[in-house]
Formats: sequence, C-alpha cells, structure tokens
Amino acid sequence: MERDVLKSHLLEENIDITKQWIPVFPCQHYLMGGIDVDLYARSTVDRLYAAGECSHTGVHGANRLASNSLLEALVFSRRAANDITKRLATENNASFGDFPDHEDLNGKELPHGFRTEIRKIMQDCHFVIPKPEAVPDGLKRSKEILDTINNGGYTVNQDFVEARSLATVACIVLQEDIDNDTK
Repeated sequence: MERDVLKSHLLEENIDITKQWIPVFPCQHYLMGGIDVDLYARSTVDRLYAAGECSHTGVHGANRLASNSLLEALVFSRRAANDITKRLATENNASFGDFPDHEDLNGKELPHGFRTEIRKIMQDCHFVIPKPEAVPDGLKRSKEILDTINNGGYTVNQDFVEARSLATVACIVLQEDIDNDTK
C-alpha cells in the first residue's frame, strides 16, 4: 500500500519511476551555516532573517556542533521575532509588498506544480552546482509565478500560502543575485 501511495505522489510531481530516477538533492547540508547574519538574525537581504542551521552567526567560530544549532535557533529566532515586531510597529506595512486587498477564502484551486517549479529554479541557480547564468530567467519566471498566484483568484489555504511564500522568497533572493552582480 505504501508503495502505491509513493508512486501516486511521485506521479503528481510529474516523476514516473518506471522511466526516470527519483531526484534527491542534499541541499540542506550545503547551506548549513552559509547565510551571514547579524546579532538580530538579519541577513544582507532587507527583511530576510535566518536562524538555526542555515545561519552563520559567528558566535561559535569555525566549528559547528549539533548543539550549536539549537542555541542559534532559539536565541537568534527570538531576537529576529523581536526585531520584526519592532519593525512592524514603526514601518509602513505597505513597504512589505503588494498583496491583494481582499483574499477570497473560496476561490478556485491553485494549479499544481508552482512549488516544484520554484524549487527547481532555486536548485538550478544556487545549490550543489549553481548556474549563475540561469538567474535572470529564473527571476523572470518566479515573478510570473508570483503574479499568477497573487492575481489568480485562488483559494487562500495552506498550499496557496506556501506557494506564495516560496515565490516571494525566490524573487527576493534572485533579485539580490542580480543586484550584487551589477555592483
């Protein structure tokens, strides 16, 4: 039974295990400690915070142990939450992006595949063997996906929020890549 569920899920992701390998990406380990942050978990990308395994705080020096990530996740995530709370109280919320004024909880179902496509874009542009030349096209497509999600009249549910969050972060990261290349 579990095999049928797995096969069905893979087919939903457009992966036919009778014809192709199941893609496995060890990306998390390549990012461990790679995002530079300050003492409030702020990255170099405005309004993007990082805490835990992905962050590089500098508080433990070059050696990272498993227990370090727990400390970093607890301390730096709390500091990030406090910083975000202060920032929300003092900044115009409109500066946090354009989202529809009214979100219909009963819209049409979000098409399948946006999250998978964004994951592929980010893996091509950043992870194990990055392709910097793919960044402009990746940013263009990520913006198209975000626009479709924001303006498609879709039901606001967990899938919608996750897809919109992934598309938003992809746009921020890829735009930062382009901005850094022009400096």
